[in-house]
Amino acid sequence: MKDILVEVKNLTKIYGKGELAVKALDNINLKIRRGDFIVVMGPSGSGKTTLLNMIGALDKPSSGEVIIENINISKIKESELYKIRREKIGFIFQNYYLIPTLNVLQNVLVPVFPLKKKESNFKKRAKKLLSEVGLEGKEQRKPFQLSGGEQQRVAIARALILDPVLILADEPTGNLDTKMGMEIIQLMRKLNQEKEKTFLIVTHDQRIAKFSNKVIQLEDGKIKTPLSTSYKT
Repeated sequence: MKDILVEVKNLTKIYGKGELAVKALDNINLKIRRGDFIVVMGPSGSGKTTLLNMIGALDKPSSGEVIIENINISKIKESELYKIRREKIGFIFQNYYLIPTLNVLQNVLVPVFPLKKKESNFKKRAKKLLSEVGLEGKEQRKPFQLSGGEQQRVAIARALILDPVLILADEPTGNLDTKMGMEIIQLMRKLNQEKEKTFLIVTHDQRIAKFSNKVIQLEDGKIKTPLSTSYKT
């Protein structure tokens, strides 16, 4: 059994106060093991993105804990949380968020810019990652010269540049057609299997579930069973 990378304990998130209060997450308990490829599904408003934001240290819970590699990020000051986001987590978004004025190689290197390390030290790794995601030879192209699928491949390489322990993906195929969407998920699954990267993916796409080793179904901020305990081999 692989060790636990992330543990979520009694996690609750409430937005607003009084009569306007909305409970986005309601006492969530979850364990993510190193090397998992987990898909989180559920209708709009079920709490999927909120859960991702809590685990990704993009927002703080109203109560409960998120523990990553034995670090309780719920107790860390905001001024220190950026280190967790930078060093332990890679993010992939539906809209790619590439910088249009930078070329492909530079976009992959964006997470490196704030570090007190020479960018040149990461260029070799960036080029290797671009080759692994199928973009070798396109390092100098700008985002507008790429297809949607290619832009998402750049975003995947960018998420991996600092070698995070956890990759969080929010609707990574949402802006792609069916064929390209499946290619992106297959690429992510390949990286999961070959590099043993841990993925947590939020999606509406039922087809993505077949690639996972665990499916979590959210509804009204709560985890439904039995899907949440169903591991595939």
